[in-house]
Amino acid sequence: GKFDLAEKHADICRPGDVDVVPPRLIHSEYAGAEKSIAVIVRSQRSGTFEQFRYLEDGRQVIILGPDQAPYALS
Repeated sequence: GKFDLAEKHADICRPGDVDVVPPRLIHSEYAGAEKSIAVIVRSQRSGTFEQFRYLEDGRQVIILGPDQAPYALS
């Protein structure tokens, strides 16, 4: 089916802000020109479960989400 993708709420996050998005809430992210870091906490590893992506024409497609990139924190 089709979805109404009209924006209902928007937050502008500045450096140092923390943005918490509840599970399954349709949202988008825009970092702008500032460097940003995202910490995502999930109950299952990214890329191992289906997620919905909502297209501008109202359709939805199923994706596996982002791949994790190993990075040494040293």
